[in-house]
Amino acid sequence: TFVISVVLMAYPLMLSLEAVQGHDQTKDAHILSYWSILAIIQLTEAVFPFVRRVVPFYNLLKLALAVYLYLPQTKV
Repeated sequence: TFVISVVLMAYPLMLSLEAVQGHDQTKDAHILSYWSILAIIQLTEAVFPFVRRVVPFYNLLKLALAVYLYLPQTKV
């Protein structure tokens, strides 16, 4: 789970720093939506800790969702 946590935080953090330094509002909105969705996921895990045990491959699904959210092809 440590590797997954690093993947969930490291690359999006770099994207966040680039968005803060630049003036592109679409980048800002995209990375802000990523952090918002990640916060909802983390809050759900805190409130309902059994979800991690009940859902098969939960960590891999969470990782796949995170990668999908921060890929440039998925920008809305």
